[in-house]
Amino acid sequence: MAILKPLVIFMAILIFVLFGVVVWRLVPIFGNDPSQTADFAPFSLGLAPSCQITSATLDGNRLVVITGPATATCNAVYIVDIADGTVIGNVKP
Repeated sequence: MAILKPLVIFMAILIFVLFGVVVWRLVPIFGNDPSQTADFAPFSLGLAPSCQITSATLDGNRLVVITGPATATCNAVYIVDIADGTVIGNVKP
């Protein structure tokens, strides 16, 4: 009976240590690891100061940006390659 108490204490410590190791190994897998963030090239659409971005939608490796308000100079749709930040094309009504 005297050996049972130290054995239980040892097993409890072992469980806590192993639980810590499991958590330590799972954090990089499921956590937000800043070293694995994607590079994003900055870009400029060259909008006038009165224009605004009304919507932006990601479609694969392309970003579709809709600008407004509905005026002749501001109303447009831009398609941007997010890998290098180049404007692939734009659509103006």
